[in-house]
Amino acid sequence: MECMRIQNLRLRDFFKALDGDNSDNICISELMEGMLKVGVTILPDTLRRLFKKLDKDGNQMLDYKEMIEAQKFHKNNIGKARQEKVDLNETEIGKISDLIRKVMEKDRIRKSD
Repeated sequence: MECMRIQNLRLRDFFKALDGDNSDNICISELMEGMLKVGVTILPDTLRRLFKKLDKDGNQMLDYKEMIEAQKFHKNNIGKARQEKVDLNETEIGKISDLIRKVMEKDRIRKSD
């Protein structure tokens, strides 16, 4: 969700970009390929844990409804941090956001060399 937010993508566009075979579902390999396309490298074990957490019905596929639920959860967490007047950069979300930005910046620098 942070990757999508950083790149200013709508959830529907992000979902479609990840759905390589246009099946209206995202399998774990499509998620991995999609993350690599946007310049975010995730360790396979971390990706599997993330995928399992997002896959609410346990069918080994992410559908759009599950992605909407993940986005709502993410927005609620950001909202709570802001409501509690917590520095977002000091939260887990802020740390992940910073890491994603650094990884994406490194990738841009490598591509421009």
